[in-house]
Amino acid sequence: LKKHWKVVFNGDNYDEENQKMLTERGLWRIDSGVEAIARLTHDKNIALFEKMGVMTKDECTARQDILHEHYTGTVVMEALCMIDL
Repeated sequence: LKKHWKVVFNGDNYDEENQKMLTERGLWRIDSGVEAIARLTHDKNIALFEKMGVMTKDECTARQDILHEHYTGTVVMEALCMIDL
């Protein structure tokens, strides 16, 4: 716990001052769902998933494609609803 305490945070995640402080403390930050989905197929993550027997590289890529398609479909549907209003 002492080793990873710097990334434990129970405050306001939306406050810009807190975001700056967390970044300075070494907490890695992803600002969008699209960026998070893209990280799924980075070498480090694929190696971890394969080592733990969770997913192969092909499965990670397929999962990433599905998540991107779902995200795109959701954005399109919301845009069409907004146009109808």
